Amino acid sequence: MFNMIEETSGPPFTRIDNGCLCNSSLLQTPCGRGALSECYLQDATAFLDPSYNSKSCSMAERTHRSPFQAQFVHDSLDSIGAAFTFPSTDIHLVFGGQDASSSVPQGVMWQSLITDKNGAPTVACVADAPHELADVLDGATKIADDLIASCH
Repeated sequence: MFNMIEETSGPPFTRIDNGCLCNSSLLQTPCGRGALSECYLQDATAFLDPSYNSKSCSMAERTHRSPFQAQFVHDSLDSIGAAFTFPSTDIHLVFGGQDASSSVPQGVMWQSLITDKNGAPTVACVADAPHELADVLDGATKIADDLIASCH
């Protein structure tokens, strides 16, 4: 369906259970931030709780367990029956060097699971970019250059 995907700063929902339960190991990230947690922290209240129409994610962060754990796994990109092979798609992941959010390790986990038409997705870093990659000129330029070069 897509020739090219430019995934910036994520995807943040590779393992929703890890993000909500906050009990997984830190993951090494590619942009010099070291190992980061997949835990959603304040993003749980802003983004996850409303999607479940409850405080299920933010509560799970505090207790490290949840009756919603199976639902979190089911709703994740890394779930049973999920697609991991994209043989006709060129996939790029771009992260900001100043981004210490859970989106980076969640994105790194997704990158480790998938293959694209080149075998492995391209991973790039924009050193001075925050999570909102396009908020800095070189982040916006990186996105534009990738789309121009690869999206046909």
